[in-house]
Amino acid sequence: MSDLEAIDVADDPLAERNGGVKILSDVQYGQSRVLGYVNKESCGILAHARNDPKENRIHLVAHWPDAGHGSASHPPGLSSRPGGPYHAVSGGSGPKAWASLMCSRNAMVISYVSGEPGPPESARGPVTATQVSDTPPTTRITVAEAGLRKQIHSNLGSADIAQ
Repeated sequence: MSDLEAIDVADDPLAERNGGVKILSDVQYGQSRVLGYVNKESCGILAHARNDPKENRIHLVAHWPDAGHGSASHPPGLSSRPGGPYHAVSGGSGPKAWASLMCSRNAMVISYVSGEPGPPESARGPVTATQVSDTPPTTRITVAEAGLRKQIHSNLGSADIAQ
């Protein structure tokens, strides 16, 4: 993940954070967007209102697992998935918005329910965003190099992840 190229983000809500944050992906919906980022030892996501970057809806951070070790709190099988091992975290904001994050040194896999109808409007960076469910509208966002993103999507299919 550290080798992936950062993207520029207008009104960067992470600019004031310490630790060398590098934004890798920007997935935009009608009223919100999800930023995927890394720093020296973790990856994270920040979902916020598009018109007000300071209005954080969801902020999740997971440290990279040590080589060969995943978290005891993650769902079974995460260590054997492409790009793993992973640590997993999840959280929500209000009754409609929810996210999970699987983090490894090689990839981030995010499930995101924005609370808005339909798929994302746009995605930038080394990212693939696929709507995997209509009820509620759920997007799988994978941040990694292109070949690994393809392996991850083939492995996960259309099934939802890390709930």
